[in-house]
Amino acid sequence: MNRILLESRAGWTETSVLLHLLRGCFTQTVYRYCAAYAQTAADAFLFRSALQDKARHIAYGMQHLRYAVTHRADFGEQVQRFMTGAELSVTRDEDDPVLWEALAIVFAGGVRQMGEGMKAVSRMRRDYVQSYLNHLEWAGVDRRQRILPMFASALDVTVPAA
Repeated sequence: MNRILLESRAGWTETSVLLHLLRGCFTQTVYRYCAAYAQTAADAFLFRSALQDKARHIAYGMQHLRYAVTHRADFGEQVQRFMTGAELSVTRDEDDPVLWEALAIVFAGGVRQMGEGMKAVSRMRRDYVQSYLNHLEWAGVDRRQRILPMFASALDVTVPAA
């Protein structure tokens, strides 16, 4: 996903959607869970502080997308097509277990409880997709019926029936 952001030849609005909403919602969700499962008060403070910054980034992306959808007649449909490709890329990234295992260890407080940590990781991944969908919907792009099934299923999210 980071490679797509760096190599994007799309306009700023499309790049902003990827950076602030697709990737930003993921980062925000990770920060929220890291704050909740922090082992020290200092870690909790740092992640809560980072959450405030990430919330501002996401708010910018939401407002920017909402403006574009409101002022460009066909832009909502363009975003739908663009996001399908982006979700496919995220799905491929999801196959790498390194991040998930590391977070499971952090959430569980150690390797021995990693199974419990993986349950938290599963909840975090579901929360991420819901956050992503909610933020897009607020901005005027409802992906609930068009979310890439591979993206939703890779993150253990039920896709609503059409």
